[in-house]
This record gives sequence, C-alpha cells and structure tokens, in this order.
Amino acid sequence: MTEYTYRAMWSPAAGSYVGTCLEFPGLRQHRETAGEAIAATEQRMSLNQWVVQKLVGRNDFRGF
Repeated sequence: MTEYTYRAMWSPAAGSYVGTCLEFPGLRQHRETAGEAIAATEQRMSLNQWVVQKLVGRNDFRGF
C-alpha cells in the first residue's frame, strides 16, 4: 500500500480546517476539526485509488 503525507491547517477565509495530501496538493477537504479534515482527505485518496484500479482493469482503458 502506498503511503501519503496528510496535513490539516486552519483556513480563516473558509472558517474551517483544510485537509491536504502533500503528494496531491490539489486534493483538499474542508471540515470542522483537523481530525475530520485529515480523515476526509484519506477517504478521498482511497476512493481515487479505487477508481484508478477499476479503470486499469477495463478492456477499453487507453491511459491518461
């Protein structure tokens, strides 16, 4: 399993914590607590990995 680095920081502009994955900086999840922001970011990464695995297994997959 690939390991990623997750962080949460407070965003005054958004009024919430923003969870990020350092390896995928465009991936951001806003939540009320730092723990929730990180958990949501981890869940999104897991979903993204699942989708890619499904696409790779398709016969008509042509890559990115």
